[in-house]
Amino acid sequence: MAARIIGGLLFLIMLAVLELNKNTVTGWAVFIVLTAAAVFLLEKTFRKSRFAVRAGIWAGWIAGFAAVLILSWPPTKNIPAVSVASPEKTGTVTVAQGTLSGVYNADRTVEVYAGIPYARPPVG
Repeated sequence: MAARIIGGLLFLIMLAVLELNKNTVTGWAVFIVLTAAAVFLLEKTFRKSRFAVRAGIWAGWIAGFAAVLILSWPPTKNIPAVSVASPEKTGTVTVAQGTLSGVYNADRTVEVYAGIPYARPPVG
């Protein structure tokens, strides 16, 4: 009984991880099929097997989830701050945290400053 509760909680956590990472639909489908296969093996085929066999199925399920997570990770894409092919740079602006430079938009009505650090890195 405890194994079913733990398995259900792990399944929900894994679904949350897939959702939060915005993994692809293929990743979701493969994970659902993998989970169904693990449940079938645990409940029907190896129900009265030794602990090592059942632990191996659990480990395979978790390793399969890790593989699905890595292989279906959504692609990252860089989005430019402005839509101009080679934007004109602004002058530098000095603030308490340092010096910033940006770019102008296409019709030179807006100065865009992107990638501004809001805190010091947590080192040292």
